[in-house]
Amino acid sequence: MDKREQIINAWVDLVTSNGIQASSMSKIAKHAGVSVGTIYIYFSSKSELVDEAFFSVKMKELEFIQQGMDEFHDIKTVKEQFLLLYGRLIQYYLENRLHARFNDQFTDAPELSGEMREKVNDSFVTFFNLVERGIAEGIFRDLPVKLILQFVFGAVLSLMNYLSVNHKNITHDEVAEYLEMIWGGVANSDIELV
Repeated sequence: MDKREQIINAWVDLVTSNGIQASSMSKIAKHAGVSVGTIYIYFSSKSELVDEAFFSVKMKELEFIQQGMDEFHDIKTVKEQFLLLYGRLIQYYLENRLHARFNDQFTDAPELSGEMREKVNDSFVTFFNLVERGIAEGIFRDLPVKLILQFVFGAVLSLMNYLSVNHKNITHDEVAEYLEMIWGGVANSDIELV
């Protein structure tokens, strides 16, 4: 692992454990096993480190999700695509619980720049497109796309928080049932869905 990645991993670990305000550059350097000066070789400011660390975590998440998506475009129904997409997300978080806690704490943090939020949102276009399609076809409730995404991601992160805090695991069948509950929250109740 290179030093840049060491610094990012140290920052994610510290922020998840102690919060952003308690994660000074000197603490990050110590946790990463580098000098503060080394951090500034890779990141011009703490703000840049915040943005780049968030982007790094989200890209690892996206890469994992995409690895299991070969059949995504062959699937015809919005529901099957939804269950596959969010099933992959939950699988990633189950295997990377630190990233789940990090996302739970940091996704809406004011320290993250608007530009980085947009860059990440642009990378997760599959999620946006699926919700837009579901709304257009009358399958999802007629709500703003970002509101539906907030509900779904919030439910996924809430599950991960529950599992983490209570030191629990979850079976494949329980994940499937949980996804069905989330689906029920976004599906348009006026139409019959299979």
